[in-house]
Amino acid sequence: MKKNRARVEDHKSLERDLTNKAIVNTDSSAYERYMNDKEVRLRQKNEIESLKQELEELKQLLMNK
Repeated sequence: MKKNRARVEDHKSLERDLTNKAIVNTDSSAYERYMNDKEVRLRQKNEIESLKQELEELKQLLMNK
């Protein structure tokens, strides 16, 4: 099956899909870095939410004393 893409001038990791005119990034290492960073951000967000919940529980305990 022939790849229906053309290189984007002056961008070695970008190609244009000729069937739908989309720009496709072919840099798999950049994608891998992005996905790893996204996972780290998600873990951090979950940790912050967990800490917020624990803080709220502690507030409730203090208020009920």
